[in-house]
Amino acid sequence: MNSQAKGRNQAVLVVDDDELGTRGVCQMLGGMGYAVRATCDSEEALRAAVQYQPAVILVDLRMPTFDGHTIMRRLRSRGVEAAFVVISGSKDPNDIIDAVRNGASDYLLKPFSMASLMAAMGRAVELYEKRRIRSQPT
Repeated sequence: MNSQAKGRNQAVLVVDDDELGTRGVCQMLGGMGYAVRATCDSEEALRAAVQYQPAVILVDLRMPTFDGHTIMRRLRSRGVEAAFVVISGSKDPNDIIDAVRNGASDYLLKPFSMASLMAAMGRAVELYEKRRIRSQPT
């Protein structure tokens, strides 16, 4: 199954304070068949993720109020099962390591290509679906 077919009807939340970049990412994801919502605010991201229950959350590390690492930790503690894809301009190895430790399935360095986004989304959706299968009562 190709990445575009996998995306059909999957909910995605994009969390990034760069409004112009967020708009472009949302357009790419929408073109791949994902149902996309976006927020530029850390606090709103927490509320939206709990309410929306997306399959994938794309999160920037450098955000006002609190960072992407904190967003991932708080959402995990609230039981959000989404797969995380970090999108960041930071090449700091510590950021990459922390992102993986906080549960990110991928780390995309800005600017990233549509092909990179498609590949990361395919892996993230697959991870999300595996988690959902494991968490279902037997």
